[in-house]
Amino acid sequence: MIINPVQVPPLIRMELYEVPLRMMDAVIRQDVEQYVDCFTDDGVWDPTPLTDRAEGKAEIGRRFSDACATLDWAFQGHFSTVVTDYSDDRAQLRCYLYEVGIVKNAQSASPIGLGCYTDDLVLVDGRWKVVLHDLSVIYFGSPDFAHPMFEPTFRR
Repeated sequence: MIINPVQVPPLIRMELYEVPLRMMDAVIRQDVEQYVDCFTDDGVWDPTPLTDRAEGKAEIGRRFSDACATLDWAFQGHFSTVVTDYSDDRAQLRCYLYEVGIVKNAQSASPIGLGCYTDDLVLVDGRWKVVLHDLSVIYFGSPDFAHPMFEPTFRR
């Protein structure tokens, strides 16, 4: 069975995988600076349909900070990351993830999320950076999965 058919040198593959791991770590620690550092200056964070897209590091940082301010804590885990495209200075990853958290002053169960980010990356001064962080939500709702599933919008 071929799990990841895109040919990528092993050390480069590790560098690519490091980007979503750094983003995940920033979500867990609510570290705005680290999260924003994963993007290019003109990067785009597109978490629709949950909220509107943010363009540029300043807006991404503001929106990420606003999201963190609504939570007592959050946890994000990736259960699979696949390289879907690669050249010497560009790459695309698909990261399947789940998120849980505790909403401040929640009167009911805090939501959980299941989804996939498609990340377009470019090499900037020897580091892989996100140009587009595009979410396809599969589920966002109560832990008992009582809410309807979203129609997946994966980019191909």
